[in-house]
Amino acid sequence: MEDMERYGDYNEIDTPPSGGKKLFVLKIVVALLCFSVIALLVFRIIMANHYPNFAKNIYFDPVLTEHYNQKGGNIEAVTQNIRTEYADPDEGNIFCDHLIVIREAGQLQIAVKFNRSVEETLIKKFGSSPDTSKETAFTFRIVRDNPESPSADTFDPRCVLGTLTVKKFDTGMQYGYYKLVFNGVDFDGADFGGAPASWIRLETFVNDGKDECNASLLFAKNVIYENHEAYNVFTPYELSAKEVP
Repeated sequence: MEDMERYGDYNEIDTPPSGGKKLFVLKIVVALLCFSVIALLVFRIIMANHYPNFAKNIYFDPVLTEHYNQKGGNIEAVTQNIRTEYADPDEGNIFCDHLIVIREAGQLQIAVKFNRSVEETLIKKFGSSPDTSKETAFTFRIVRDNPESPSADTFDPRCVLGTLTVKKFDTGMQYGYYKLVFNGVDFDGADFGGAPASWIRLETFVNDGKDECNASLLFAKNVIYENHEAYNVFTPYELSAKEVP
């Protein structure tokens, strides 16, 4: 018994093994890494769907303001869910969303977004790239289908719709944003015997310094409007109190 009392204390451990502390620290590090990865993924998803207010809200230029006053505020603006927001499913260079159409005013508004890494794609395609941090990097036009031609790529000057009259630009994080307003848009097809536009696409061009749509510098095509048998869903665009002129 005396021997047990004498040597029994050697079986007791006063402090936990150092391995336990290391495992605890490792668990914390792993947890922080997992949290960081998840937070980054969530942030990227949020940014991928984000448009600043100036781009997504309705813009009252002089044409729409006059139409608003004439109609006593009943401008009958509509919007549509764009089924394919990006121009290229692999590269996803140019994104479009927040379509607003005011038919009676002959106006179409669209928000455009691009990742500034697009400069790498531009260099590969054209040999150089404009400074995408500036509004002058791109210019745009909208084109409708040609009911007299089975090919969507058969160019006809009559298919070019309206005039780009508003081009607002800003950047945020790695993205660039445009707010585009086209006026004088004929949705009803007066130049094609009254055949309404089945679809309208936005064509994005690298700006050659003349602010013109140079066909050789055509970069992307986004279908932003559809009005045909397979898809023709439009919903009213409700003006918020902040948007009313």
